[in-house]
Amino acid sequence: MQVPVKAAVRTNGTFAIDHGQFELVDRAGHSCKQPSINPLAGGFVALTVDEAKSGSGYVAFLVPKSVASNLLMVRYLPATGADSASLAWRADAKTPAPSRSTDSCDGEKSALKTSGADKGSFGKTIRHGDDVVSMSVRAGTPHRRAFDPGPTQPNNVDAIDVKLRVSADGADAYVDRRSFALVDGSGRLCRSSDTSAGQTLTSALVKKGHSKDYTIVFWVPKDSAIHGLKLLQLTKPGGSKAESVWSDPKLTLKPLT
Repeated sequence: MQVPVKAAVRTNGTFAIDHGQFELVDRAGHSCKQPSINPLAGGFVALTVDEAKSGSGYVAFLVPKSVASNLLMVRYLPATGADSASLAWRADAKTPAPSRSTDSCDGEKSALKTSGADKGSFGKTIRHGDDVVSMSVRAGTPHRRAFDPGPTQPNNVDAIDVKLRVSADGADAYVDRRSFALVDGSGRLCRSSDTSAGQTLTSALVKKGHSKDYTIVFWVPKDSAIHGLKLLQLTKPGGSKAESVWSDPKLTLKPLT
């Protein structure tokens, strides 16, 4: 009997799946042996999968003719020879209900304070300072795109890019990636990483009288439609209070097709 196997990475990492991690057992718990050499086309000893590469193949078992296939169960062990299985499949098992999309970012609930912050729509420039020294930031409308598979972000998220233009007047202006947070309409933070593909800002000094453009990147679950995004610029990197807020209550970023 052949058991087809497909494996893919949902988040991050490189994994090896050994044929010995699969067992075929009957209702009494008796195991069917695997042949010493897998005779099947597409049979494998081990599959290696990572963010960019999935794997598939067949595991062979020796099953007595008298045993009905619908009475057998496939078990997946966390390691070859393990005492218990981490997954199991049965012919008479109910099909799991599809997971429901939360339609939100998957970060924690935001505790960032926005009272007293300057507010505007995406595309507007917000200026802080005085007539002598000031820094201005323009935040563009968030844009959703697919990540190329890679180790710098999970496989189950898309990117949300926000383009910034930072201008310095009267003195050099310091800008830091940790000064920006993205919050959805449900109040959840959109996760991010300093190493996300496409991100161009860590920390920088914009010379007085000049402007510079940056892209900051956030994560959103692939199956979620995101509504009511707000970009917060905090009073200091990693701070808890916003000094600027950009938003568009009508903006919805739907899952990519």
